[in-house]
This record gives sequence, C-alpha cells and structure tokens, in this order.
Amino acid sequence: MYQKNRQAYAQQEFSGLEFASKEKLISVIYQEIMACINDAYGFIEMGSIPQKGKRIGKAVSLIQDGLMPALDLNTGGEIAQNLQGIYSFLITKLTYANLHNDKSALMDAKKTLLPIIEAWNSATAKEQNTGKF
Repeated sequence: MYQKNRQAYAQQEFSGLEFASKEKLISVIYQEIMACINDAYGFIEMGSIPQKGKRIGKAVSLIQDGLMPALDLNTGGEIAQNLQGIYSFLITKLTYANLHNDKSALMDAKKTLLPIIEAWNSATAKEQNTGKF
C-alpha cells in the first residue's frame, strides 16, 4: 500500500519526496490540496475557468489517488472510516465548485480540510518528538 501511495505522489509531480516518510507525504498532499483550492478560488474570481478546472481536478486526484488509498479501514477503525467520509465530501464539494464556479463550495471544502491538516500536523509533530505515532 505504501509503495502504491508513493507512485501516486510521484505522478502528481512532487519532487524530492522519494525517501520521505508516509507522514511527510500525507502532509505535502494536504498542503497541495489546500493550494489547489486557494488557486481555484482566485481563478474563479479572475474568470480563468480552464485554470480553475485544472487546479480542482488536481485536488480531486490527490484525494482519490493519494489520500484515499492511504487509509487502512481495517486497522484505522472509526478514524479511517470518518476520514473516508470526509474525503468523499471534499470530492463532492470540489466537483460541485468546478461545475458551477461556486466559490462558497470551495470555501466549504477549505473549512473542512483545515482542521484535518492542523490535527495531522499536531499528531506528526508529537510523533517526531516522542518517536511514536
């Protein structure tokens, strides 16, 4: 599973991450999804619809090909199941935003993702300090 995720990340043009930990890769994906959402918002405001579509498409791809396969529903239990539901929600919101040029749907996705990023960063910082994740 981990190797499959590395391949998905490499396909998304992340350089220099060949030897990164799984935790670092997930952090990079979260940050890139957030950047895509921010870019798409700006592109809607500028009327740059093709660029908006590319950035939203990349965000959806990162969720589908990077985050979803990283979930282990057997050992991750309720947390993994909840994340799967959140990722599905994000895909739905992003797709809606793309189809309707809806900035509020992008903001909903951003507001949903932000606490997950903060929690992930907090958990991985604790892991780095204690050696336990």
